[in-house]
Amino acid sequence: MNNELKLQWAELADDTGQAALDILGGAPVTITEKGFGDPKILAIMLLSRSLSHFRGVFHLIDIGLVVEARILVRCCFENAFWIAALIADGDKFANEMLQDEVRSRKALGELALSKKPELAEEVEERLRAQLRDFKKRWPNAQSLRPKSVAMAGLLGEGYIIYSQLSADASHPTLTSLNRHVGRSEQDGDRLIDVAPTPKDEEIVMTWDWACNAMMGACVAVNEMLGGTPAGQRLGALAERYHTLTQERRKAA
Repeated sequence: MNNELKLQWAELADDTGQAALDILGGAPVTITEKGFGDPKILAIMLLSRSLSHFRGVFHLIDIGLVVEARILVRCCFENAFWIAALIADGDKFANEMLQDEVRSRKALGELALSKKPELAEEVEERLRAQLRDFKKRWPNAQSLRPKSVAMAGLLGEGYIIYSQLSADASHPTLTSLNRHVGRSEQDGDRLIDVAPTPKDEEIVMTWDWACNAMMGACVAVNEMLGGTPAGQRLGALAERYHTLTQERRKAA
């Protein structure tokens, strides 16, 4: 991988992050009676979360932690799936996010009580009261699954990359553990590589996937906001991304 191509990817990543930041500041948003449950507000918060992850990706790459960087890229894709679902289903999906939150809190509360921790009496009673309220108000609360959210939204193809990142970075699979199998320089014998050095191809692929997820989120939020000045730059960024992706594949 030549240095010029790597530099172009780095510049594209910088410009994509700046576009996300400008989109977030490019359109006034009115807080309605829905409060922070408004699909637009949720989408803005998801893009903000993605921007934080996106910045973290490149800090981690700079210190050689490409696996950890890829875990954050996976988070960026998940955020993009949620944003796409908010565009497609609006208040319906916002309500599903609420139910997912309730389901999670309910499960954690039940787990805490089942383990019989040393809780103060008033704390235990407050927790039980909260669980009773959850069961009364949301008796059928369901969890959200990334696959179902992605496939139902506008970014279903991104789930393929998300799945690769799950196997390659997020989960302790044999695929991810194989990264730590190396060879001795002296005799070629296999050994455990505790801190494997990332290859250039891995780094550029991580940039590629990070930009892919971030652009998807930017396009979706820009659309939800009715268009922003920064959104007008997204077409040119997408063209640069497509060109670099083709160059990356030729160089691989």
